[in-house]
Amino acid sequence: MTTPPEPKPSAAPPEVQLTGANRSPEEKKAYGYLMANISMPGMGTWMAGQKYLGALQLLFALFGQLFTLLGFFTMLGHIIAYGTEDAFATPGILTAFSGLGLFLLAWLWALGTSWAGVQQARDKAFEARQSD
Repeated sequence: MTTPPEPKPSAAPPEVQLTGANRSPEEKKAYGYLMANISMPGMGTWMAGQKYLGALQLLFALFGQLFTLLGFFTMLGHIIAYGTEDAFATPGILTAFSGLGLFLLAWLWALGTSWAGVQQARDKAFEARQSD
């Protein structure tokens, strides 16, 4: 019995590293700040050294959460007291949606700030690689 011929080695594409092993320390920090801002708007900006901007983003996010919860519990109390036929005409609906909007604004603002930091770190790393 004959064995089939072994395939010839081909030029395989290089392995892709998804761990960010070849990123500069500045890029790694920038991505860390981005992740912090995704989880809680303002925290990554604060950690990146922009204290005033981070505090504003954090306040917007916290007030957004507070207004959303306040509106939700106002709606819940109104529904318990008066029934569900006017569930979306309750006094807390505007407060809840305003809170959601405020949180979304803070989240997008923080995301934009972090992405600008990532781009700046990438540009800096690219320039450093070019000068070598």
